[in-house]
Amino acid sequence: MNPSDILGLKFGKEIIEKRSLLDISKKYIKDLETNSEMLQRIQKNKGTTATQSFKILFSKPIIDQIDQILAEHYNFTEEELDFIINYDIKYRMGKELAFDESSASELENGEEEE
Repeated sequence: MNPSDILGLKFGKEIIEKRSLLDISKKYIKDLETNSEMLQRIQKNKGTTATQSFKILFSKPIIDQIDQILAEHYNFTEEELDFIINYDIKYRMGKELAFDESSASELENGEEEE
């Protein structure tokens, strides 16, 4: 996700000021940081760089709570909410579930990336 992705999101004032969403958002950010790790890599042109790697899968229960709050706000049916939660598992979490651990190992060990 890039800053332009975040800046492109438009929400009404009533959802932004919703206390439950504010509280769960803070919890989500803290959980993301807790479940992240810093990876270092050595690149030919840039030298050593550090990248923060987030393990989104570990935050899935909080993401589901956020989906529930948004579903209530937008008057989604239970079926629509179920679709969103299951879509999340299949398409968003699927990439992380299939993450190649050897790639992470290479980055952690400082092996060169092209």
